[in-house]
Amino acid sequence: AGFYVLTVVDTTEPKKTLDTQQIVVLRAQDPDLTAADSIFGVFGASDFPDIARRIGAKWAVTTNQWAWRQKSEDAALDDSAMDSIRGIRALGMEPIILIDTAPPWANGDKEPTVPPDEKHYRQWVQFNENVARALAGHVTWYQSWNEPNNNFAFTWDQKTNMAKAKMVQRLQYQGLKKGDPQAKLMGGCFAGVPADWFVAWLTE
Repeated sequence: AGFYVLTVVDTTEPKKTLDTQQIVVLRAQDPDLTAADSIFGVFGASDFPDIARRIGAKWAVTTNQWAWRQKSEDAALDDSAMDSIRGIRALGMEPIILIDTAPPWANGDKEPTVPPDEKHYRQWVQFNENVARALAGHVTWYQSWNEPNNNFAFTWDQKTNMAKAKMVQRLQYQGLKKGDPQAKLMGGCFAGVPADWFVAWLTE
């Protein structure tokens, strides 16, 4: 327990502060809690895994985004993030891997947050399958497309946005399960608490 300040600095200019986060820990966490019991986790632990472990995080969200892992349709997948992802479990944390974004060749040269065109759905499935296969035994939990209800991601009318977001999530699930039958996908990762989106996800 106590008051802590985390400071991020530029490695080329150590005196230049990029970000600061103040943290108050009211009580020490029970060291025997597992990832299934603890609400304490971090985002981006693959960048500073040892710090995450030392502050007691039991689960860690990190990314393996398609837009930066396959530069062209015929290119081999960039697997440079795999070792750091595997390292999260080695430090005793449960990894949760966010997979989203689309490379420009897959979404008509749009922003990475825009989902793939239908003609590239097969490659989206294949990417998820490849990731799950490579991380089988190290990762169980995956997170679906982040904040599909934001207008910078799915840019059509709401009915179309919901349909596309659901399709992208279903295809992702298929790919993950094919790569690793033990994989689990967490969906409904919305911005805010949009009642209409939650109702659609739970009833359709």
